Amino acid sequence: MIGEVFAGGALGIALGVLQEAVKRARDRSVTTRFILDRLKATIDSITPLLLQIDKVSEEMEDPQSRRVNEDLKLLL
Repeated sequence: MIGEVFAGGALGIALGVLQEAVKRARDRSVTTRFILDRLKATIDSITPLLLQIDKVSEEMEDPQSRRVNEDLKLLL
C-alpha cells in the first residue's frame, strides 16, 4: 500500500521499511503477535495522513509554516 501511494518518497520508503519489519517480527513471535498486529494497524491508519501532510508541506511556501508542519509530523 505505502509503496503504491508514495513510490520513491523518503517518507513512503521509511514507512515501508517499518511495516516490513513489523510483519517479519510478527511472523516470528507468537507471544507478541497481538501487539505487533496493533502496531501494523496503527501504521496503516496513519500512513494516509502522513502522506497528506508531506504533500501539503511541499506546497507550502512559508518557512515558518513548513517548520510547524515538520514538528507536527514528529508528533505523529
